[in-house]
Amino acid sequence: MEKVSIGLPPIIGNYYFPDISSMLAKENLLQNMNVYEDGSQSLFHKLPTGKMDMALLGAIHPIEDEHVTSHLLARKKFKIIVSPQHSLATRKSVAFQKLKDEPFIQLSDHFIHPLAFEGLSKKTRTHPPVIYRTNDIQIIKGMVVVAENVGISFLTEIAVPEYAPVIALSLADPGQPEFLISLAYRSNHILTPLQQKLVDVLTKQEQRINGS
Repeated sequence: MEKVSIGLPPIIGNYYFPDISSMLAKENLLQNMNVYEDGSQSLFHKLPTGKMDMALLGAIHPIEDEHVTSHLLARKKFKIIVSPQHSLATRKSVAFQKLKDEPFIQLSDHFIHPLAFEGLSKKTRTHPPVIYRTNDIQIIKGMVVVAENVGISFLTEIAVPEYAPVIALSLADPGQPEFLISLAYRSNHILTPLQQKLVDVLTKQEQRINGS
């Protein structure tokens, strides 16, 4: 049986891929997939070498590389994450400058979040303290919701479903960064019929969802 090796970063694998898995199963594609988890940057560098057939990647800018073909599947917002007991919890949105004295619990440099956070900091000339970094989103959520309000966080909205025990606030700043999800594969590779079907299904599904 032909297999397609596809890379999934942790956030996309945990929070985005489950939503499309039923559609892939309906098209009899799941059993033909070998999934490999790694960070988006690491997966991106594996694509041109042929170590990976394709990947779902997270980025803050559209992928522009002559060695990689990409299809933008979704645009998601970044949110400020606070405890239900936090003074900001009753608000719908907040300007980043208002957070200059708030301690942040952040994802590590294996994720694209620090790049988005740094860009927002420079644009608004606001540099809140980052007191802790981790690779584990559940640790971040756990630290945010403790009664002592250890700190707040900055996460893409797909990592904070409505039933999460934290409060997600929109950023009021204009021109804020976005979390972009793209399907990518190496440009010089002729897709097999199975690989092409996977590309077609994923891109058509997103067109239907986004109404384009």
